[in-house]
Amino acid sequence: LLRRLCDLCGCHNLVICRPIRQARATLLTRDGFCQAIGIAMGTPGARVLVMLDSDDDCHVTIAGQLRDWARLECCHLHFEVVVIRKEYEAWFLASLESLHGVRGIRVDAVSATHPETIRDAKGAITKLMSGARVYSPTVDQTALTASMDLQSVHDRCSAFRKLVRAFANLIDLRLDEIPFRN
Repeated sequence: LLRRLCDLCGCHNLVICRPIRQARATLLTRDGFCQAIGIAMGTPGARVLVMLDSDDDCHVTIAGQLRDWARLECCHLHFEVVVIRKEYEAWFLASLESLHGVRGIRVDAVSATHPETIRDAKGAITKLMSGARVYSPTVDQTALTASMDLQSVHDRCSAFRKLVRAFANLIDLRLDEIPFRN
């Protein structure tokens, strides 16, 4: 997704490092969070984006706690925190027309108007897949991310708009340099 945003903004020389994946439960502990940030701090000039699903927890509370920990642990590091309302997969539900035929998404699938309110977006995606397909983040997420219509996601998902602002802050872009219609 970050590489797509780079291409969209013409930031072709920006290096996106391999993600530091942590289990959500681990990342939500101070020790686990600090361990992940410590890995990132080992990369000279790193700018860090912390992104995770809120599931049923309050995304505002989680984001505030992670920002506080980051300020204490790595105040010298340029970082942003984005906590997705419910699940990342809500962004696919916001752009289903662009995903017809991708990873088994049925051609009659219609985007949700308020996808971030849907609990179990992964299950909702499975129901929109043809045959006996079952959505798997490790198998399907990359292909769906590569194909989803970013403008549709931007229009329907406040957490995605937060991600766009965080991305702009990290790479020192003004929001008007990112070509999304408002």
